[in-house]
Amino acid sequence: MAGGAGAGPAVQQALEGVEDLGGPEDQPADGHLDARPVSTAVNNVRNNDPHLLAPVSL
Repeated sequence: MAGGAGAGPAVQQALEGVEDLGGPEDQPADGHLDARPVSTAVNNVRNNDPHLLAPVSL
């Protein structure tokens, strides 16, 4: 189980069923996923605008 042998009961309970979530090898629903750089504004939960999805240059 993830979390290690020394993990407390709360951690173990939170990790229950994590194996069922799948991994990075799973395909997205439509079979296609684009990864692109976006603004650091996505890191702030107060930001909720369509511009957050706009690609930025590196």
